[in-house]
Parts: sequence; C-alpha cells; structure tokens
Amino acid sequence: MADLNRSGRHTYATAVKKRKRALVLFTKAMRCCPCARGAKRDRCTCKNFDRVVAEGRSIFREAMYTCHCDVGKAFRKCDNAQHIEALESRSAMYEALNKLDRAKKDAEWMLELAPRLPDGYLRMGNIARLQKNDEYAWKMYTAGIEATKETAVGSSPKLQQLFDARKPLYRRFFRCDPLSLPTEIVAYIFSYLEISQLLFCLRVCKKWRRTLTSPVHCKLWRAVELTNRFHKPVLSVDDVKWILSCAGDGGARKIEISGREACSQSTLTLLLKGSSSLEHLKFWNLRNLSLPSNEKICNQLKYVCFTTSAQNAVDGPGGFPQTFLQNAASTLEHLDFMGIPKQWYDSVQSIPLFPNLKTLRIGDHEVQPETLDLPYSDEEYDDGEISSFPIFFLSIAFPNLEQLWIGPYVPYLKADSVEIWRDKWEEVWPHLKVLISDPHTSTADDPNQDSHVTIRYLTCLNSLQHISLEFEDEFDPVDWPFMFGDNNKILFPELDVTQHSEFKHLRSFRSSTMVLSPPAARNMLSNAIKTGQLTSFDIVFPPEDNTGVLSIRHLEEYEWLRGVPSIHTLGCYQCNLRSSSKNDKDLLLPQFLATFPNLRTLSLEPLSGRPRAELARELLAILKVTNLKTIYLRTESHYKDGLMKHVKQAARDRGVKLIGDRQEQQWPVPLRV
Repeated sequence: MADLNRSGRHTYATAVKKRKRALVLFTKAMRCCPCARGAKRDRCTCKNFDRVVAEGRSIFREAMYTCHCDVGKAFRKCDNAQHIEALESRSAMYEALNKLDRAKKDAEWMLELAPRLPDGYLRMGNIARLQKNDEYAWKMYTAGIEATKETAVGSSPKLQQLFDARKPLYRRFFRCDPLSLPTEIVAYIFSYLEISQLLFCLRVCKKWRRTLTSPVHCKLWRAVELTNRFHKPVLSVDDVKWILSCAGDGGARKIEISGREACSQSTLTLLLKGSSSLEHLKFWNLRNLSLPSNEKICNQLKYVCFTTSAQNAVDGPGGFPQTFLQNAASTLEHLDFMGIPKQWYDSVQSIPLFPNLKTLRIGDHEVQPETLDLPYSDEEYDDGEISSFPIFFLSIAFPNLEQLWIGPYVPYLKADSVEIWRDKWEEVWPHLKVLISDPHTSTADDPNQDSHVTIRYLTCLNSLQHISLEFEDEFDPVDWPFMFGDNNKILFPELDVTQHSEFKHLRSFRSSTMVLSPPAARNMLSNAIKTGQLTSFDIVFPPEDNTGVLSIRHLEEYEWLRGVPSIHTLGCYQCNLRSSSKNDKDLLLPQFLATFPNLRTLSLEPLSGRPRAELARELLAILKVTNLKTIYLRTESHYKDGLMKHVKQAARDRGVKLIGDRQEQQWPVPLRV
C-alpha cells in the first residue's frame, strides 16, 4: 500500500510538472507570433463581454471595435491559426486545473484577436456552460454563428462544433413570441388553427388580441371550420358576429361544417348571410339545419360539397338545398354531393340549370329495402322494378361540364333516353374530359344491363381525356372484355354512336376491376398511343386464375403495348404470373415493365393467396430493371414479415416509395392546359 501511495504521489508530481511545462510552452508559442513584432503583447482590458451580453448588444462589435488603450493602437487583429491554437490550448489547461477565470480570460483574448473566427465564441460558450450560465453560452454561440455566416458550415470543423454546441440549448432559448415574426410567417402559423382555437388565442394577452384582429390578418378569419368534437355547437351567435367583423368586407370565404351538432340554425344563417363573398362551402349531414333559400346571399360561390339525408324533403332541414344552389347557379363551378333528390329521378324538369358548372360528383345513399323514402317505392322494389337515373339529361342542366364522377350508390343508369340524343349527339357534354364511374355496389340486378350500355355510351364522347370505370359485380366473361372492341355492333346493336368514338385525346384509362381483352384495349388505345397522349393504363388479369396460365396468355397478348414512351403510370391487378425458373430474367412482369422507358409509378395488386416468396422475388426484380419512383402495393402479405422488410429496404436503397395501399383517385383530376 505504501508503495502505491509513493507511486501515486510521484505520478501526480510528474503530471503537475508536465502541465506547468505545457503552460510555459503555450505561452512561448503565443509570443512567437509575428503579430507581436518582437514585443510583448498584452491583452486588451477595455472589452466587457459580460456587460454586452447582459444588455443584448453586439458581441462581435465589442470584440472588433471597442478599445481605448494602447494595445489596439500598437497591435492589429490576428487570425494566425497557431496563435489561436496556443491560446485555446492554454485555456483548456486552465480549465483542466479548474481555474475557470483564467480560462475565460484566454478565451476572451481569442475573441479579441480573431472576432471573425468561430474559435473564441466556441471556447467562451463552453466555459459559460461549465459555469452553469446557459443564457450567456447561448448568446455567445449565436454571436459566433452570425459572425461567420458567410462561411460554409462544412468548410470549418470549429463552425460545425459551434452549431452542435448550440443545439442542446434550442428548446430553452430559441423560443420567441410568434407574433414578433414577419406577418407572412404569422399568417402561415395561425392558418393551421381551427376557428375555435383562434378564438382562444385572443385570450392570451392584449397584444395577441390586437394583432390577430387587425386588418392585416383578416384572412385568418375567412376560413371557418366547425366540428362537433364535444357534441355541442362550437360557436355562439356573438362568436360569429366577432368572426365576421374580423374577416372584413365579404365575410368568410370558406366554410366547412361537419357533424349534426356543429352549429345551430341561427349561427348557420348568420354566418352565410354575413359572407356575401363566400367561395367554398362544405357540410356533412346537417340533419336539423337548412340553408337560406329565400334570397341570393352568396355572389361568388364556386364550390359546394355536402351530404343530405334520404328521408328529408328538398329545401327542408337536412334535405337537398336546391333553391340555395339555384340562387348561386351563375357562379357555381364545382358541385359534389351525396343524396340525389327523388324528383330528379321522376322529372327531368326538376333538375335546375347550372350553366357554368365544370365538375360534378354525384352520389346517392346505399339502398335499404326497409327504407320508405327512397327514389323508388316499396311496390317498385317488391315487383323487381328498378328506378334508373336519367344521367344524359344532366347534359341539359350542366351543359359545360368538364369532369363527371358517378357514384357511390348510383348503380342503375337509364339508357332509353339515348334515343332522344341520336340526332344531336355532338351536343352531349362537348367539353367533358373526365369520366369516373364507381357505384360501390353491384349492378348485376339491372335486368336490361342499361347501366352498362349507358356507361359505354358515355365513353363515346370524343373530348374525354381520362376514364375510370369500377364495378363491384363479376363481369360477363364473354361480352364485357370486348366492350371496346370492333364487335360493338354485335354486343350493343343500339350503340350506333360508338362508331364515332376514336379516343384520340385519351390520356388515362383506370380500372382495377374491369378485365379488358387485349384486342379491345388495343382498339381503344391505338389512336392515343399514335398521338403520344396516353400516359396511364391499368391491366386487369382474368380472375380465379390459380395456375397462372390465363395471366401469362393475357400479358403475352399485350405485346403491342410494350415500350410506349408516353406511359409513366401502369396498374396491374389480380396478376398471377408464376414462373418455375430461378432466373429473374425469366420473370414476365419485370421484363414487361422494363420496356417502358419513362415508367415512374406502378400500382400492383397480385392475386389473393399468391406465395409471399414469389411476390417478394418479383418485386425485387422489378426494382432492378425499372426506374420507378413510387409503387402502390395492395397485398395480403404482412408488411412486417422478413421478406417484405427486405423488399422495403431495397426500395429505400433505390429511392422508391413503397406504399401499402391503392393509389387514390384525384378529384378534381388535374387537366393539362
């Protein structure tokens, strides 16, 4: 034990001697710097960084310009790296000896010599952290970053250390009153708040109330979104009056109401009547509320979206607001609703005129046999008679329509009205560019297949650019795959207008359920491919193909589609392209996709029950031979199993987004100018 003590004392004494020797060497190195010009250079004592930090003044200016003694006159600034390193090392030695005051003086000297370098700021900040003075350290780090802002972070390790040293202090010292930020940033921050949350912000302080209600921020009050999270009205009448006054002339521009109890009738009426410049209105299931219909109150309304109850009368509480819409018909451009009035089924004259409407999404409620107030009566339902919707007569009410979405729950479309349009087919929606049919329910109960015939008629409009057809029922394996083929006269002898459908403007055809025969698809797409218009197409493989033979034959018949340069999006649904070969070059789907030079998006939905190993192998091969950016994959395979994890990692390595769902249908569809 005695030997250990002696050894320890000897080592300590040696270490002390070495430290003292190091201090002497660092001091000599400082004095050897050319900036001293052979004389002894003392530290300037005129600078008071503690006072500057406390008063919030510029640390850089204090280091750069403050000097009333002879040091500033006799010596210049010095950014010699060896000089600064010697000072920093000596400061670190004093820090190790727990002489923080002397360490701080050397750090201040570094700052005095080279105020444009990050070294002094970093050393001063680190010492302040040791002294538990985090605010001083934060200001010192920040001053160093500002003083070196013209220097790239990656070019200086010390500057990077300065940023890293400041990061732990962000949470405590980087906070500020958001209203002190530029007006544009304030508006951006508070635009994420609902109107009820914005009202709470007025209670923070007088400054917030005065600023947020000033004319500069009137746009914050022009978007009113109400939800009934707490099962009670969000706004009172007084709240609405206050909001309208803050919104300025014209009141709210956007109103969205969700939930049956989100607001009262008096609140809704006041809000609408006080918003003469309203442009966007959206509401869901306002069971006991109705929109004002006795006068025209919205002069600039362009977009309306709503759901109504099938049991409520037109213009009544919770019913279809037909008169309100008619009053806004001259400006309305976008209409999206669920709940077709019964009168629209029975009388064409009951459909109001909307001359400027560009997009229409029309849906109905799911048919319930026990429900009494539906577009058809119990007697009709019992007799097997089905009320079909006269879709073609909408071309009279909406003559300038550009985009049409039929569904959900509009499975039965009337075809007999086509007879009226045979001689004036060119007048049927001459500007329609988008057609989407998604009934969300089976059309198999349609005894005359009128709905299928009507859809085929609609696709004959030559102005169409985007077609999307979805059906819930199984297709006729004989007729439907050939609906766009040359044998239309055999399948649909009454469709004489199909001879005019050239699809020369077609840009996309989407369907995850409709199995088209390759010859029919070629007949439909040939003109669009020739003109370079086609950008997106979906291939649906034959259903219940457990062996994969039908899928292979189906893909081989799409040989004519290979390598089309204009295609950037493809969909493959219910595919079961099995291969016994162990060579990836023998996999049919990857090799097929590899022929498209500009393919960037793939939607893939393999046949249910396909082995995970086969699917994973196919996906990895696709990633290798294509330049995809996004893959939409809908499969029964669990995304957390080992194979799929490997696929996801491979996708990330190649910069490909792998999304475990179907690609959503955009609405409205972006149109090329």
